Amino acid sequence: MVENFPLIVIGRYLFGFCCGVFSVAGPKMLDETVPIHLSSSFGTASNSFLSCGIMLALILGVLLPESDDLEGLKADGYWRVIYGFP
Repeated sequence: MVENFPLIVIGRYLFGFCCGVFSVAGPKMLDETVPIHLSSSFGTASNSFLSCGIMLALILGVLLPESDDLEGLKADGYWRVIYGFP
């Protein structure tokens, strides 16, 4: 099913690390760069969009077919959407 498993593991690790850095650095950057009168709305929006993205990823994961048959998962191809979505 996977031709180069270590490359997928390394890629997912790097992607997860970058998402963690972004979830901390993004709101901090917004707090320091937006005008003071817009600070609260930008902080709320960034946290809301981050939460919606996490929820969307979870929904995509729930929609994956539950199958123990590897051939069925290969033929479905829906798992590629989750890996390609980010």
